[in-house]
Amino acid sequence: MRSLLLFVPVICLLLVHEPSPAAEPADGANPKAKAKDDKTPAGVSAADSPEAARKRLMVAPGLRVDLWAAEPLIENVVNFSFDEQGRAYVVETGRRRTSVFDIRSYRDWVDADLSFRTPWDRAAFLKTNVSQDNAAFMRQMGSAKQGGFRDFNKDGRLDWRDLEVESERIKLVWDSTGSGVADQSEVFADGFNSSISGVAAGVLARRGEVYFTSIPDVWRFKGYALRFTNGQPALTLPFTPATGTRLHTGFGTHIAYGGHDMHGLKFGPDGKLYWTIADRGAALTNLSRTLNPDLDYLLKFLPDTGAVFRSNPDGSELEVVAIGLRNPQELAFDDFGNLFTADNNADGGDKARWVHIVEGADYGWRYGWQHLPKLGAWNSEMLWGLAPSNTAFSYPPPVAHIGHGPAGIAHYPGTGLPDTFRDCFFYADFPGGIRYFRLEPSGGSFRVANAGKWLESNSPDEREGKLLWNLYPTDIEFGPDGGAYVLDWVAGWEKTGKGRIWRVHDPAVDASAAVGEMKRLLALGTTGHTIPDLEAMLSSRDVRLRISAQESLLTQSADGVAVLSNIATNSPNLIAKLHALWAISTLVERSNPYSKRDIVGVGSFSRMARVMRLDGALLSVLNQDSAELRALAALRIGDRYRTSFHPHLTRLLSDPSPRVRFCAAQSLGKLGLKEAVQPLFDLLRNNADQDATIRHAAVHALVRIGVTDALLAAAKDSSASVRLGACLALRRLMHPGIAQFLDDPDPRIVLEAARAIADLPIEPALPKLAALTTLKLPTRASAPSLPQSGGEGRGEEARPPAKQGSPLPNPLPARASQGEGAGAPRVSDVTALSSELNAFILRRALNAHFRLGQPTNALALAAFAARSDAPESLRVEALEMLADWPQPSSRDKITGLWRPLAPREAKPAADALRPAATALLAAKGTAVPVAALAAVEKLSLADLASTLLLLVQNSAAPAEVRAAALRTLGHSAFRTPHAALFEAALKAALADASETLRKEASRLSATGGGVDAIIHLAVMLQTGTIGERQSALQSLAGLKGKEADDALRKALTQLLEGKLPKELHLDLLEAAAKRSSPSIKERLAQFEAKRDAKDPLAKWRECLTGGDAKAGKILFHERQEAACARCHKLAGEGGDVGPDIAGLVAKRGREYVLESIVLPNRVIAPGFESLLVVMKNGQSFAGLVKGETGDELTLNSPEDGLLKLKKSDIAKRTPALSPMPESLIEVLTKREIRDLVEFLATAN
Repeated sequence: MRSLLLFVPVICLLLVHEPSPAAEPADGANPKAKAKDDKTPAGVSAADSPEAARKRLMVAPGLRVDLWAAEPLIENVVNFSFDEQGRAYVVETGRRRTSVFDIRSYRDWVDADLSFRTPWDRAAFLKTNVSQDNAAFMRQMGSAKQGGFRDFNKDGRLDWRDLEVESERIKLVWDSTGSGVADQSEVFADGFNSSISGVAAGVLARRGEVYFTSIPDVWRFKGYALRFTNGQPALTLPFTPATGTRLHTGFGTHIAYGGHDMHGLKFGPDGKLYWTIADRGAALTNLSRTLNPDLDYLLKFLPDTGAVFRSNPDGSELEVVAIGLRNPQELAFDDFGNLFTADNNADGGDKARWVHIVEGADYGWRYGWQHLPKLGAWNSEMLWGLAPSNTAFSYPPPVAHIGHGPAGIAHYPGTGLPDTFRDCFFYADFPGGIRYFRLEPSGGSFRVANAGKWLESNSPDEREGKLLWNLYPTDIEFGPDGGAYVLDWVAGWEKTGKGRIWRVHDPAVDASAAVGEMKRLLALGTTGHTIPDLEAMLSSRDVRLRISAQESLLTQSADGVAVLSNIATNSPNLIAKLHALWAISTLVERSNPYSKRDIVGVGSFSRMARVMRLDGALLSVLNQDSAELRALAALRIGDRYRTSFHPHLTRLLSDPSPRVRFCAAQSLGKLGLKEAVQPLFDLLRNNADQDATIRHAAVHALVRIGVTDALLAAAKDSSASVRLGACLALRRLMHPGIAQFLDDPDPRIVLEAARAIADLPIEPALPKLAALTTLKLPTRASAPSLPQSGGEGRGEEARPPAKQGSPLPNPLPARASQGEGAGAPRVSDVTALSSELNAFILRRALNAHFRLGQPTNALALAAFAARSDAPESLRVEALEMLADWPQPSSRDKITGLWRPLAPREAKPAADALRPAATALLAAKGTAVPVAALAAVEKLSLADLASTLLLLVQNSAAPAEVRAAALRTLGHSAFRTPHAALFEAALKAALADASETLRKEASRLSATGGGVDAIIHLAVMLQTGTIGERQSALQSLAGLKGKEADDALRKALTQLLEGKLPKELHLDLLEAAAKRSSPSIKERLAQFEAKRDAKDPLAKWRECLTGGDAKAGKILFHERQEAACARCHKLAGEGGDVGPDIAGLVAKRGREYVLESIVLPNRVIAPGFESLLVVMKNGQSFAGLVKGETGDELTLNSPEDGLLKLKKSDIAKRTPALSPMPESLIEVLTKREIRDLVEFLATAN
């Protein structure tokens, strides 16, 4: 659950916080009352009793909510599942944040974390680095302020062995009296506490077996045959790793973010077990190429991405269904067997994705994106966007953006709630509550019915699509007794020892015959039914009964086959036919002599006859009127691997239904016949890129068939859609022949080829990609009217996200030609590429030069940097690559993934830059010259010292550039051999009119020490501008000698007398704190003693003014620990949870912003106070304060509506604390807080 993994963004409270009044709080009120935002549940507190919490809940009209279980029966609850008897299996975490690290708190570990390829790499790292003898670890652990890793084994040492104490476990919870409330619990499984064990996050109880996901393993517990004697389980518990069966291992490559775990256990209608892993990744050794034909691609990326898997219940036939997810939580199948998940966003302005999971898909996320500024191409290229704004054809776009912190999801089983919820999906949005919505077909995929802003609104005033609100839900399930059960973490992000299960239901539905019959039949399981009973159950409105009947019929031998065949062809009930088809195809797989999964020969005549009969039933359905039946039959036929089915599937590629065409294409790929290539090309041609799902099916089929000659030849096809499909298939095959698509006239196809070559990478194709930097670039006038794209982390805007329900993009243009590719223009001739796509392509071409690393590549980078027609951001990147040439980062510059390059000689880069340096230093603006100076410094081009002196002395040049030139001259590689030039530059700078230049000169003069430097700084401290005086204080802090103490002592006296400008207070206090002089310490103590004890902001007031707005901007947008942009949008960039905060300080003042950051819980904003009110007669009410007079309190209660309460009747009123801890002050220094305040004060 993402909710449990995210660092709390306290700054989300800015817009609703109100400065505190001087008056004391009312009797019974807590002075730290709730600050409210649209994301955090109103008034929720871990201190609330279950009854108080219930009163705060908002439930959908016509339903009621009751408590089913609470602490001490359960605690720290993550996931749960009900068995057929109504017993709950609840996953409890003991390790979260105390024995499972979060990489955000251990930034020094990021490089190592990115390098891990297996969970055992991680284990070895932890064994080496988690130690009290490791000063770096102890420093980071001390600043993390989360959880509390400690000496758990009590051996007197802090080390990796302490990671093997706390355990994940499953708690069995049940109602032993039939009262409707759980009253018993027992530990079902325990002991999951290896050093690399994650937060366990998946459990599934089913027909006497329990499946469990706990990184690094998938477990099965069976053979216990739960029988209850006198209300107690008659078995020996708990299970342990020693008594369970490990089905799979190798999950959890990375440390990554907390809560990015293994989730989503779900059985599909095909009888397979499905589950997910987040971007902590996986390293699997039991994947077969038969079931995973693109195995090389999968093995390359599985360690660095989230994925969906499936296997048989016994663990055999492991398959990767899809990859490219960040933190998918649970999985849900609809009534037609379509699979969905909710994928969490990355807290960088992107959105949570509702994803239709289709076989073979790659949805684009890689762990490396997380550690790039502003998420790199994930944001700038809108790889998470809906179809119109997503620039990548290689990644199927999401169905919708829904919610903010998806945890558990479920599809309505068919009974248990009123019919208004039929066919709805339910979505636990943490924190907030349970959403619900419906999907409707859209081509080969889906869209949300009646989509609107309500899909993302967390406001309790927006009631549409909310089942239960104002809690911290981690999961939702449907029990066999009717109603929806919601698992509640209770409050916040830390373990609280609390946990609850709420039941949302309609008493009238509970008492219905349908629920009673469903409960009775479920309890019987798969035994005790007659054939007629099972036939009837296949038509049940409840999917749980249908699945039970389907599986029972699988055991009925010949009778079951006859019944299933008859239902599949003759039943009037569509859903019954679908389940019969699933059962038939499962039977075929189990007894299929032709299957690649069962190569045992033809076998007996009776077996052969049975298979032929089942095949006939499948084929007969292909001609039925129902598109859903044709689609399912086409999809399941593919698992037969019968080449004789090829003509039937080929015919279905022209079916009127997009779903049928999609399924037929998927199955054609599994047959693996090269005769299917041309029909698949025709499907791409006719689809004309209108339907991304159909394109994916055709591409994946081409990948499975793997006829690369045909794919390469398709580069000359007249249809851009065919060329694009061939390009995408070659990408998945990682074939170097994809390089020829760099010559395509369509820039979108060129981009896909460039993405494949650079991002995978396909190294043999890198030289051709690199050659694109000589491309003639379009002028602004000739370029299409697309927004100028940003670079990875350079502050440029990504294109705006598409609205929910927007149409698919226009098809790619047909290639203009006189024949089979004759006369088509090549990229080298194109003069009007889209400025946006061009930037994406060229960035990868530049990186190709950097990675190839030859002298010619360095020359190409320098030549590109010198091009005045190139985008400034790309010229800067080229210069940064030259600067990094000798010591390249081990992280890829495009993907952020671990792709180390060996150190190399600096000479090729220096030789390439030297001839272009003078022109680069004179380039327009500041970005290119400053980047050039950084490269000159890193490459030690000391022979350019005279040029640098002239630049420092050039008053017409930008001040920032001149200061950078002076800084470069002050570097030892320049300063030592050219001392006279440096002194001349320093002298000129100290006397210059530019404050920026004077500040840099003062800083550099202090680096040499000496009395003269101190005297100069002392004078500047008294007579300079605010910026110069701040710079002087920072320099004086590190200089030795009495003169430095004297200067600081004088400033402290001014501070005590109230004569020092407020902008200097923090700088002086930090400088003085570094001195050992008793007189300075005495003055510091005097200042601290003078702080107003009644002023809650007293110790923070030095953060009000004097900050660096530029530094604050970087912190706001890019500092992961603060996560400001996760909730707040500023000038169109950032999250959608909070409103745009431009102009905030102008409206509220700096104190408002500061108090919101450092004391977020202090006072509520008017209209948002959440109270629990106890009346003198014993009644209690909870809700938001909507008004108050001297005599009356108006309360909006989720349970009781709008109430007007006489204050004379109130015995006690208790405001709830915010669930968001005051943790920003633990993450940011005072200087950073000051920078943030300054940025927000000047943002507009």
